[in-house]
Amino acid sequence: MISQLKIALIILFIIPIYVVGQNTYCLQQFRSLKAYDDHDYLKAKVLMDSALTVCSDAKNNSYVWHAMGFICKAIFKTVDNKSSDSKAREWAINAFKKSMFLDSVDKKYDSLNKPALKTIALTYYNDCARHMDTNNYDDAIKFFNKYKETYYFAYPDKDLTQAEIVFNNTLAGVYKEKYENN
Repeated sequence: MISQLKIALIILFIIPIYVVGQNTYCLQQFRSLKAYDDHDYLKAKVLMDSALTVCSDAKNNSYVWHAMGFICKAIFKTVDNKSSDSKAREWAINAFKKSMFLDSVDKKYDSLNKPALKTIALTYYNDCARHMDTNNYDDAIKFFNKYKETYYFAYPDKDLTQAEIVFNNTLAGVYKEKYENN
């Protein structure tokens, strides 16, 4: 009877220590991922920011930055309604880049980070097209450059020559129109 009590106490105290030792998330990370699953992206961002501040290994964890990228991408898409002025798009890019930098050896998250960066890059391309007129062509140029920079980071070997030709031809048309209207 006493040996069974000792075994029960050992199990009661040792297993929780083992389980806590195996946990790779701190509480803020776990809560952030839960908020993301619940589609509360702003709360998820606040909690992940907190995790990056409070949790000792979070800043050097490629998964944390990977998750932060998707949280910010979701904020850009759903909360900011893909606004061209959204800061969340830039946060997402920086988070995915940081994840890829920290994971440069194993590349565990590249299969998800790269397509996410491509998707974000395409939003810059769309913004470029929306701003391609005689009043906003400077913004169109800025968005096109962000498109190339983001796309090339994910896929450095990608040939964007065709996109550059279309962009430059369209921009030439805008310059011509601006000249003729002057």
